[in-house]
Amino acid sequence: ADELGLHVDREGYDQLMEAARETSRATSEIDQKMQLPPEVLGKLESLSVHPTDDSKKYGQGISVARVKAIWNGKELTGKADDSMVFGIMLDKTPFYADAGGQVGDIGNIVAERSANRERAQFQVAETHRYGDYVLHIGTMLEGSMQCGDEVTASVNEKRRNAITSNHTTTHLLNHALRTVLTDEIQQRGSLVDNEKLRFDFSQSHAMTDEQIVKVEQLVNKAIGTSRIVDIQEVSLELAQSIHGVRAVFGERYPDPVRVVSIGATVDELIANPSNKLWQDCSVEFCGGTHVADCSEAQHFALLHEQALASGTRRITAVTGVPAQAAHEAGARLLQQIEEAKQKDGVELCSSYDSLIRIVDELTLSQTIKHKAKKELQKLFVQVKQIQKQTASSRKDIVLEQARVIAESPDELVIAEIDGADKDSIMVALDAIRSKRPDGAAMLITSDKEEGKVLIVAGVSKQYISRGLKAGDWVREAAKVCGGGGGGRPDTAQAGGKDPSKVSEAIQVAIQYANEVTNNE
Repeated sequence: ADELGLHVDREGYDQLMEAARETSRATSEIDQKMQLPPEVLGKLESLSVHPTDDSKKYGQGISVARVKAIWNGKELTGKADDSMVFGIMLDKTPFYADAGGQVGDIGNIVAERSANRERAQFQVAETHRYGDYVLHIGTMLEGSMQCGDEVTASVNEKRRNAITSNHTTTHLLNHALRTVLTDEIQQRGSLVDNEKLRFDFSQSHAMTDEQIVKVEQLVNKAIGTSRIVDIQEVSLELAQSIHGVRAVFGERYPDPVRVVSIGATVDELIANPSNKLWQDCSVEFCGGTHVADCSEAQHFALLHEQALASGTRRITAVTGVPAQAAHEAGARLLQQIEEAKQKDGVELCSSYDSLIRIVDELTLSQTIKHKAKKELQKLFVQVKQIQKQTASSRKDIVLEQARVIAESPDELVIAEIDGADKDSIMVALDAIRSKRPDGAAMLITSDKEEGKVLIVAGVSKQYISRGLKAGDWVREAAKVCGGGGGGRPDTAQAGGKDPSKVSEAIQVAIQYANEVTNNE
């Protein structure tokens, strides 16, 4: 991979691994602990606890309600008063319980202070539906709460708005995919939360860069033209007759069903359901929350298109500020690559090393990331050529230093070589040994910027017989530089981390060699 200028996509690998884990992890740990079993649902009915009215979940996100039941994960209880996880059921709620791929709301349920009670605040971490009941799962932040309390339930609006933006954009993405690929593709699943949208669809092969660009353009065009999102409940039979309507295969829908249309009003659709023009609109059965106008999504960036399973692909994308940031980061990266093209020599190599590191770290639109990697592959060809030229020049310089060292009258030589790498310093050592076959030599080179020291040694049979072994010799010198190493008695190498200790290491190497050979 390095030779081709490529890097392993650890991020993509981790995402595929996480996708595999998700298939076997349908619910969160909290949800598993707090699930309402059938017998508890039956008990709620016997206690005349009516189903939760969640009709306000599409509204402002705040509602006055009354606590009807409290669940501690084991039994129904009358009070929530400590740091334990509880599930609270209200007579009505503005909270959206997770469904249809959209995560549930979070927020707070508050009972204000009164003459006979302290203020109480319950923090909602998850919202789930069990049967006809909506369970708000969380912990008490202050005070206690009990059945019968009048409370104000408030959704975290900032998070809800981000989720809503992502959900509507998922519909735009679905329509764009059918436009660019084929009308035969089917939705296989989705996840919509406040950070991203994820869409799984039937497709046996990867999308091309051109197709991804087109899909991204179509979604951003829909956002930019401020298309109205119209929502209305329609009889299931009539809704199913609308030309081009989309529904998740195998999903059971209520009657009437909620129709979400982008590009035409629902009244227009049902007035002439067979009109083929509706093919150009996004029309879906959906019970999720949506923006009133597509422009509220602001921006769209398709981050990843990848395989999920055989015959299924997955797209991950973002909207709003994160999408804008992804596009801006991509534009800056491409500009930096263009600037790097104008450089040469060491400057080009340095810029390339920096760019190849950050391209996988940045959150980018996939189309920009692919374009950047293609441009970097072109730069890599130039970088390799420069490196070859530099290596050849470095080898000549190092060999000249080795020639001078080899002319020393001493049989035991220890010297520092400037500007050498692993290959060139070994060539230098071989050159010295060929000139001095009965001697012993140690060469040391260092890179102060990288904080590296390299030590190599070659020892003749004569010196080995006198007790000097290359492996032990380099090891003693490397210790001084904060490193280690070793090797055979005749040839060895070691490394260190502190170039400032090279002079001291040379003195230690001289002393060690003299001691073991009795040559003081």
